[in-house]
Amino acid sequence: MVCLLKHFTELDIQDRLPLETIHTTAADIARIKFYRNYIVHSDSGKVTENTFSEIWNCVVEAIIRLVPDLKSKIDALMSSSLTNDSDITDVIRLEKEINKTNQHLSIVSQKLEKLEIENNNNREIHNRTLKEWIDKDTKYISTSATTFILQSLKQNRGVIITGCPGCGKSVTGHHVALTLEKKGYEIIPCDDPGEILKHFKAEKNQVFVIDDICESDNLYTAIHDKMFDIISAAIAPSILKCLIEYVDIAFIAHRIQLLSCSQGSLPFVVYIPQDLERCYLKRQYEEAMKGKYWEVFGGIQAENKTYRSLLLSFLNERDMCQEITYVPDEDGVTPLFVASYLGYVDFAEYFIVRCPCHIDVKDKEGRSSFYVACENGHIAMVKYFMKFHYDINDENTQKTTALSATCLNGHTEVAQLLLDNKADPNKTNKLNRSTIYFACLNGNVKLVKLLLYREYDLDITIKDVFGNTALHVACGKGHTDTVKVLLEFGMNIKEKEQKGLTPLHLACRYGCYDTVKYLIDLIYLEQKKQNRFVADELKNFHETKDGSTILHIACCFGHTEIVKLLINVGMDVNDVTINSITPLHLACRKGHFAIVKFLIDLKDQQLISCVDKTIKDKKGGSVLHTACHFGHTEIVKLLINVGMDVNDVTINSITPLHLACQNGHFAIVKFLIDLKDQPLISCVDKTIKDNKGRSVLHTACYFGHTEIVKVLTNFGININDTESCGCTPLQAACQNGQFATVKYLLDLKDSAVDRTIKDEIGRSVLHTACYSGHTETVKLLIDVGMNVNDTSSYGCTPLYQACVEGHYEIVKLLLNLKDLTFKSCVDRSLKSKTGWSVLHAACYHGHTKIVKVLIDFGLNVNDTLSNGSTPLHLACQKGHYDTVKFLLDLNRQTLNSCVDITVKDKNGWSVLHAACFHGHSHIVKLLIDVGMNINDTSTNSSTPLFLACEKGHHDTVKLLLDLNGGQISNSRVIMTIKNKDGWTVLHIACCKGHTEVIQLLIDAGMNVNDTTPNGSTPLSLACMEGHYDTVKL
Repeated sequence: MVCLLKHFTELDIQDRLPLETIHTTAADIARIKFYRNYIVHSDSGKVTENTFSEIWNCVVEAIIRLVPDLKSKIDALMSSSLTNDSDITDVIRLEKEINKTNQHLSIVSQKLEKLEIENNNNREIHNRTLKEWIDKDTKYISTSATTFILQSLKQNRGVIITGCPGCGKSVTGHHVALTLEKKGYEIIPCDDPGEILKHFKAEKNQVFVIDDICESDNLYTAIHDKMFDIISAAIAPSILKCLIEYVDIAFIAHRIQLLSCSQGSLPFVVYIPQDLERCYLKRQYEEAMKGKYWEVFGGIQAENKTYRSLLLSFLNERDMCQEITYVPDEDGVTPLFVASYLGYVDFAEYFIVRCPCHIDVKDKEGRSSFYVACENGHIAMVKYFMKFHYDINDENTQKTTALSATCLNGHTEVAQLLLDNKADPNKTNKLNRSTIYFACLNGNVKLVKLLLYREYDLDITIKDVFGNTALHVACGKGHTDTVKVLLEFGMNIKEKEQKGLTPLHLACRYGCYDTVKYLIDLIYLEQKKQNRFVADELKNFHETKDGSTILHIACCFGHTEIVKLLINVGMDVNDVTINSITPLHLACRKGHFAIVKFLIDLKDQQLISCVDKTIKDKKGGSVLHTACHFGHTEIVKLLINVGMDVNDVTINSITPLHLACQNGHFAIVKFLIDLKDQPLISCVDKTIKDNKGRSVLHTACYFGHTEIVKVLTNFGININDTESCGCTPLQAACQNGQFATVKYLLDLKDSAVDRTIKDEIGRSVLHTACYSGHTETVKLLIDVGMNVNDTSSYGCTPLYQACVEGHYEIVKLLLNLKDLTFKSCVDRSLKSKTGWSVLHAACYHGHTKIVKVLIDFGLNVNDTLSNGSTPLHLACQKGHYDTVKFLLDLNRQTLNSCVDITVKDKNGWSVLHAACFHGHSHIVKLLIDVGMNINDTSTNSSTPLFLACEKGHHDTVKLLLDLNGGQISNSRVIMTIKNKDGWTVLHIACCKGHTEVIQLLIDAGMNVNDTTPNGSTPLSLACMEGHYDTVKL
């Protein structure tokens, strides 16, 4: 109604509350509208008695002025009762019913959404299935069986198609279904008969197709299945012409051969008689025109030279009729590429003549026809290509040369041919790997010797990007004979890659026992000549940057025989890395039981020492800590059986049980807890806490291992124990959002968990959950009656914590709480001890969505702190552009309180002062655009420009000065304003030494000789403060 009056009458109805002294018709209508919106858009429709009385009187006076005849009715209303107990009871009952209905609707909505997704997915699968049927049906040839099935369906409601696997039952059934679809039937593909009940509709014509009703494997597409082999070989001879014309080309490539070009003795191969050869060759030609080069020129038939001659004759014949064009396929493959890959020189000769440009075509991996001929060792093909003077150093996309690819596959003759024709053995790929690297990777000793001992100028010192030499790769692959050749040639066994690993390290890492033994025997002979121990050499020259020996490496990767070998030559089993890690530590970490047992069982003897189980790593962790941390139960049992202390602690007072609980190793926790006192074995001390006062229950709760929590509580761990900061296990679970664990603890019998315990700063478990942002946990805590208005030692409520951390869903949840059983409404008026409201906190941290919802729930946007700062001040101070913009935009809306941008803090700072002081130029511009006074002064007469100059914010100063448009007089920014000490903006900039800002001010016309009351000039202040650059300027 107000909208109509406003737009279709001459009444000037405002959106704001009119002044009390204005009693016009438009003003009274505006009053009624304003107060109506105030009540309707409040959070609950509730107001205090004083507010109600004020609103009532104002509205009554307005109504009587507008319609005097309503006075009697208003008086009657004033004298009537404003409450009715039965009505209130009904309202509460209805509210509960509505809540239940809403919950039910929410569940139904979720189910509908899930069903909709399932339906969409099923529809997509259905469409895709039918498309596949339609595609295959284009090649289907009707038989008498098809006619019989269609006739049977006219008399019966269903037909079962039986036959040998692979005989075509499925495609026949699909063809029949597609035929019925043309007559108006809806096709429903089914996986089992039970699906008919799901999809059956009496009013529709439907055809249900159940494929593989006996759930047998679909042998039709299993090309390599023996049953398919037998069936195809048995049936094919009777339908040869049909096969040649319609069967998939892949079947032809792998299953069909010409009888005239073969012995006819291969099993499960379909042979084509001579009278059908031209039909067969025509099909090959047609597929070649479609780009099926691998199938046509690389099938099993193409291995036969006679067949290749026959096919080439046919192609030549076709070429005489019309010119044949071969286009590279999507992978860059050409017929020449296929011929080169497989070594068919006759094919290659034909295609080079027909398509000479294809010699330079490369596939998607950057390989040319010449490249793949080399890669696959076809020496005749390589020689043929050399006639065309092809690039002997041809590379793929990884810059790996054809020579390197040849060496990788061990083709010695081709490699020699390339080298003799000046191929560069030192060209490297993107990983800086040269030819010798690939030869050693293959392990072909003859090829390695060829590279090393012929005069090919091989650079044996080349390392790859990881620092590996050829010897590294040979040792890592276990090519012992190659290693011998490299060492005889003079390669250094002590050479290290980037991580400090020697070739021996790699042999130990990858378990190359023979290589390790050979290298150690070599070192032994060398050391024996110099009367030194092998172990000393291994320790001194084969240690990584982190101090790992080869024994560490072997233990880490679980190579037991190599570990025994190394210990037998005297390597120290108690050697430690820079982090004090022993070989036993690593074996326990990786779970290598056999090595752990071997090391523990060692006896003192010559060259061999017992394992020292007491050695700890830098964090104070024993080998038992390690095994528990990584969850190796059998190793834990082994260590405890040899006397390891189950209550041993690290430097942070963490026990093995702590680590097992932390990582959720239930079996280990159960084993440790069930330990009984016996010789060498002690019970677990459940009272031990870490250096932060956390028990094992705290640890299990924090990481959410509920089953372990159950075991620990049953074991008698104190469920209300507190750590150093006052947190209980429940708080630890709430902090990390472990919903299942929280629920378990709250559901314990006899209210075992004390939910009232607070931490050292007075935060409840609800505070913790809200602060950490775990919405479901918050709901759970509220449902069990936690006080939503509880305050911490600093006066912070759970809502305050959620606002600080920006957890929108939790804020919304708390604000929407109604007065129900065990729940109370959130008191939004509560402030922290420093006077901060939740709106101040949200603005300070820039959580704009939360700011919006708080204002929608009636928070005062002009509320001030003890220092006079408003929420807008704080947003400007911290530079939260979106929040500032949202607050300023409220002044253009009608349903929210207006933001008073004129409010100043106790220092007389406006929000523009705050933004300038902190250098947030984008916010400064925003404030100026809404009309902020740029020459406003604080209590000490400082302008926004003065504060920006003081802090040296060049961009902000420039923004303010640019408002003047280059004019000194009649400017918007008054640069001559001085503070109460008589300082100009140039004085403060010089005093602080902000040279760039000073240059701006001088360029804008500031007086460099201006003096303060005590006679100081900008220059004297710069000199006094020692700002050289400023003085020089």
